[in-house]
Amino acid sequence: MSEESAPASGRRPGPGVFIPPPLLFMVTVGAALGIHAKKPWPLPLPRNVEVVGGYVLLFGALVLLFWGIKTFQSARTTINPNRAADALVTNGPFTFSRNPLYVAMVVLCLGLALLIGTWWVVVLLPLPILVVRLWVIASEEAHLRAEFGEDYEAYCRRVRRWI
Repeated sequence: MSEESAPASGRRPGPGVFIPPPLLFMVTVGAALGIHAKKPWPLPLPRNVEVVGGYVLLFGALVLLFWGIKTFQSARTTINPNRAADALVTNGPFTFSRNPLYVAMVVLCLGLALLIGTWWVVVLLPLPILVVRLWVIASEEAHLRAEFGEDYEAYCRRVRRWI
């Protein structure tokens, strides 16, 4: 199988994801900030550990995010989860995760939890993860399965959904 495969059929509708997944994670962090302002729940770590750890996670998340975006751009396919895929991308960070951009968003949120110094981000984080898994990823997988058939099935067998 090549690194990128052409769609098995003509142009089809996209996965139908109308809410951008980054928005789900941003709303979660915003909600955590709001809750933390009214009912602080600080992390039990020294502040310097939170700051250094937070920046390390943010840096790692941004590297993974931009690497994934660049890989999509190189394949000349969309990053927009509402549009049809033009290529099955299996290289770059997609060699170890079928969803490295969502992994990056989770890591980004954890980095922000450390920088903010609150448990609230960690406690709320399962909500967008669940929505992304059950709604966004499920829709994207159905779309990719319809577009790329056995090539996508083979990819799923060798690469995990998250990490």
